[in-house]
Amino acid sequence: MEKSLITVYPAPYYILAFVLLTAFTFYLPIFPPIGGARGTAALTWEYITSVLHHGFLPALCIVIGATAHRFIMAKALTTTEKSSDYVQYAQMAALPQRKILLFYVTRNTLLPQVTDLSLSLGALFGGALIAEFVFGYPGIGTTMYTAINNGEYRLFNRQF
Repeated sequence: MEKSLITVYPAPYYILAFVLLTAFTFYLPIFPPIGGARGTAALTWEYITSVLHHGFLPALCIVIGATAHRFIMAKALTTTEKSSDYVQYAQMAALPQRKILLFYVTRNTLLPQVTDLSLSLGALFGGALIAEFVFGYPGIGTTMYTAINNGEYRLFNRQF
């Protein structure tokens, strides 16, 4: 699993999107290659399944691209924390391994991960823009792109 994450991590969103597009629309024709949900926007079963069917590949592209870095970072942080002095002292004090991992290691590895997640939200929206452009999906990335091109800088301050 680690080798596949190291392979996916440096790949840009558009390469990942083209690989998913080729795999799941041409070789295994499960999902549509382009387009958004069909029908009117209502809470009907047909509309919800259409949104899930058309939006699965762009969402999968964004999730795979964003989580590969998170897993690599979590493994590196956990390895560093496990070799720290206070964890070794807790092991010498015969604390249960589960308690050491939960209360010592996990608590100290979550703070850098949450901070990095909040700092990388801009890159996540950039990935959404690229993935939606490749798949032709009308989502938030497409909305941001048209708002920037039209000079609507206060797009998200509007009342819908």
